[in-house]
Amino acid sequence: MNFFHVHTFNYKGSDTLEELELINQAKKGNKLALEMLIERNYPILKGYIIKMTYDSELSKDILQDTMLKAVININKFKPD
Repeated sequence: MNFFHVHTFNYKGSDTLEELELINQAKKGNKLALEMLIERNYPILKGYIIKMTYDSELSKDILQDTMLKAVININKFKPD
């Protein structure tokens, strides 16, 4: 599962294009773009993991590991 999933719904107009641009900028080393991606996706991922584990502490560990892997592997991301 790709952490940086390109959303197909638009709740802010051109959200899909904006997220793709943030990903491209993050791949080029733009730390602000990476921070924005994390801030956008963190609550979504957190909610998903909590629903899957029903364990707050385990969810925190999984979320931290997942976020770290996403950041480390941002250059491998390819939109579907």
